[in-house]
Amino acid sequence: MIGQLNDIEMNNVLSSRQVGRLAFTERKRPRMLLVSYTYDGEYIYAQTNVDRILKTSRKDLNVCFQVDMMTGMRNWQSVIVYGKAETIESAGAIEAGNVYFEKVSIGKPKELSTKEKSEERGVTIRIKIIVVTGRFEKE
Repeated sequence: MIGQLNDIEMNNVLSSRQVGRLAFTERKRPRMLLVSYTYDGEYIYAQTNVDRILKTSRKDLNVCFQVDMMTGMRNWQSVIVYGKAETIESAGAIEAGNVYFEKVSIGKPKELSTKEKSEERGVTIRIKIIVVTGRFEKE
């Protein structure tokens, strides 16, 4: 059976995963990045240290973000988020990025200097969720 996820199920998928795919357009070409992320119920905070377009795009970048949970070819859930992304640099936003960084770290993180945290963290992107859709298949 194939169907649509309800709001609670979509929140569960977004909250239980740590890796997703971030898609956007760069110079009229589609781009997709695999990113680590966390979800707070209102925003998705994604992390990348490799992409120059995200480093230079300060706000209102239209994005699509996808997360999947799969236990078999006929047993999966998928959530797609459409939203606006911005890199976060203000004091409050940097603190949010630090919360993200600590949440997705495995084990106790080593003590890092502010510069090391910034370099290791890369670019933190905050995605304001506009529309969420979700589908599933279950045997």
